[in-house]
Amino acid sequence: MDIPSTGAIFTLGKSHLAENTQSYFYIKNDPVKRLISGPHQSAVICGNYNEYSLPKE
Repeated sequence: MDIPSTGAIFTLGKSHLAENTQSYFYIKNDPVKRLISGPHQSAVICGNYNEYSLPKE
């Protein structure tokens, strides 16, 4: 999976960010190293070992 250098994370589907539509958010000043996605939750792990979880609602 390609990770853009801008820090943009793109989502598609139902989440707390949007209802069955495409959306995006940015993680600035902390490079994204890994994206993990499952049926109930997604997570982003960054270069400074910060983790951001995106639960499905």
